[in-house]
Amino acid sequence: MELRTGQLRGVKTGKERRIPEAELAALLDGRSGPGPSSLVSTARYFTMPEDVRPMELLMGVLVREPSPTPDHARVAKRVFRELVRPVEDAGLGEVFLAPQDVVLAADTVVQPDVFVIAREQAGIVGERIEGAPALVVEVESPSTAERDRTTMRLLYVVHGVKEYWFVAPGSQAVWQFWDPAATGFRRQALAPSEAGRALRSVAFPSVEVEVQPLFQR
Repeated sequence: MELRTGQLRGVKTGKERRIPEAELAALLDGRSGPGPSSLVSTARYFTMPEDVRPMELLMGVLVREPSPTPDHARVAKRVFRELVRPVEDAGLGEVFLAPQDVVLAADTVVQPDVFVIAREQAGIVGERIEGAPALVVEVESPSTAERDRTTMRLLYVVHGVKEYWFVAPGSQAVWQFWDPAATGFRRQALAPSEAGRALRSVAFPSVEVEVQPLFQR
């Protein structure tokens, strides 16, 4: 992850630089962080040429990640496919697949791998999507695994995402997080080894996704 303000500290691990969760939590609480002059707004973000625009803008920090691996892309497509039928065919909302900008705040633009806008949220979809999706899914990549478990989870809590799935192809498991009021999400983990287990959405109770097919090659 590339940090462009030079003031938000990161810990270098291999080729990745990570933001410590404690520091991020302090930033989200408004207790510390870069000065206003060092941050980038969404207005500036959207005026950047598309060929050089970073993938995401996190609290005013421009972030660029390597392209996802083929395994990441395959799993993301499977999640998208498994959600489209029960969500869209039932008229519950609309399912999106990255890359698609989601504006969460004046200094935060994210591109979740897969996300669902509920029918009653349709008003946040215009020229851009401006508001928190009901359900967000991030698929693990070597360069983003720690960020998606900590940084993104905390951001989604703060900005009102009702439910978050973290899908890990490496360990073949899915972590489901919901109820953001419960000290940063309640959670459970599901794995293909648990025969017959399906992931039932909390935001969309009629939606179930079998875990095992997500990881089949």
